[in-house]
Amino acid sequence: MALRPADAATRRYGSREAYQAACDAVDDALEEAGYLEPTGRRLLHAVEDELWDRAVLGAPAPQATPQEPLHF
Repeated sequence: MALRPADAATRRYGSREAYQAACDAVDDALEEAGYLEPTGRRLLHAVEDELWDRAVLGAPAPQATPQEPLHF
């Protein structure tokens, strides 16, 4: 898997807020259909933030991804 170029994301969405709104529209439909619960939605938001930061801001990949379970 490879990230798309930063300009592809900014051309399509313009801003992080617009990207998050587009993701929320998909999440709303999935939640309404019963395929997504609030916990899963929070995890998706963390992934969305990570992908925007990596694709647009050039942030490095984290050591652990948000979807990995936390170990206490």
